[in-house]
Amino acid sequence: MLPNANDAPINNAFEQKSMVTLTKLNDNELLELEDLIKYFLINKEISESNYTGPILKWRFGLSAINHQYAATIFPINKDGAIIRNNSTGSHPVTSLKGAHYKFRPVNPGNAFAAHSLALLINSQNTTPCELLKFKSSHFEYHVLATKTVQGDRFDQKLKNVKESSVANALSAMLANIDRTQFGLSLLHSWLIEPNDNKDENFILTPISQLNNQNNEIKTVLNNFDAEECFAEPIYLSGNKHKLDVRDIQYLLPIMEEQVPESFYQAIAKFSAPELLMSWLCQIQTKNNEYLRLKEEGIFTEEDLTNLNLPIKFKPGQIGKMYCKLNILIKLAKAQANSSQQLTWAKLFEKMDPLLAKIYKVLRQRFPLDPQAAYQIAHTGELEEVFAQEQEIISELEKLKLTKSPPIFQDIQQSFEELISQFDHSEFNNKEDILHLLQKAMPVKHLTIKNNNALTGALLQELMSCMQGNLKN
Repeated sequence: MLPNANDAPINNAFEQKSMVTLTKLNDNELLELEDLIKYFLINKEISESNYTGPILKWRFGLSAINHQYAATIFPINKDGAIIRNNSTGSHPVTSLKGAHYKFRPVNPGNAFAAHSLALLINSQNTTPCELLKFKSSHFEYHVLATKTVQGDRFDQKLKNVKESSVANALSAMLANIDRTQFGLSLLHSWLIEPNDNKDENFILTPISQLNNQNNEIKTVLNNFDAEECFAEPIYLSGNKHKLDVRDIQYLLPIMEEQVPESFYQAIAKFSAPELLMSWLCQIQTKNNEYLRLKEEGIFTEEDLTNLNLPIKFKPGQIGKMYCKLNILIKLAKAQANSSQQLTWAKLFEKMDPLLAKIYKVLRQRFPLDPQAAYQIAHTGELEEVFAQEQEIISELEKLKLTKSPPIFQDIQQSFEELISQFDHSEFNNKEDILHLLQKAMPVKHLTIKNNNALTGALLQELMSCMQGNLKN
């Protein structure tokens, strides 16, 4: 059997490895596979040094699992169709052996990107995930496996609050949410711009931090479905504007609280260039995995197209993330010498002023009912919802949005976009930036576009040190 999964650190997820290829399984091997998946969802990798069981006779590092095991995950009717058991969401979802399985995901690469970024900013608001492909002579489909998290469903907790006659029931329910982790979850949301962070996608999960005063266990809002992200804040529907960045966290009364010093201390340790370069490198590694699976016949070109793989970003997305991170990092470092006390809502304004104003009005209209406010955010036409808010209406008129389909750039262009943002004043010496740029060396060629911050002697040194791998 596999090592006890409970003995492994919970945050060491399998970011860099895919699942295994299996062809024929007997009953004992099926049981071992169930343990294997659970182990994968907790440990980073399995190798000969830490596991010597049947896994070694299977080809390691691929993502196809035969239909015999698929049938143990999703109930299938006599016609071979998946039987849907979950009452919410647009995809069949089921759980088995410490993992949840989402049938036919649309953007599994986004889920990986969101989780890998959360780990880099030390946020506990996402869960490890992996893309699997089930296939047999009759069926073939994809599944996103996500580690099951323990805790209370946030939508049910909010419903209980709404039905409660107890005064301050909402504040009491939110009191144990760790405020530093809440801030890191907000930062994560500001960076990935989620399209569907609704209440039913969150679990209130206990974390291993005790309040020394009352020994109450702190909780964190854990989002177990992060596929829909990297959205535009606002989009055109007909000739009306609608919200495309939607997150129920923005509608909680916590947003009006002051930001704790612990959050600033956590943010001040970050380096925007280092963090985002590391993140893009992880995504590049994952993209290489997807392409290798195609070369080896596990994925087809049609698979990759339907799954929106390899992972790509819209032009400007990485630059926007870089700017937001820099704003917060500089603010956090300056906060020690500042008498200004900011709320989470004020920080939100610094990330996206118009979006922050929209969510502020929704909070004011539904102070005790975040679910009702989210429903408006999800479906409402902004010109109608905010007809009396002239400041918001004026800002909407200035947007000049178009209905053109989104354009995506490959990961190499995202590296270039990030590097073009660098300011040499952010680095202590040229060795720091050279070390950072060398992370992008697997990319065949990079083009550093005109950038006033990377000019003169510094840029010349960079160019010579990279020995032609970076082209100006």
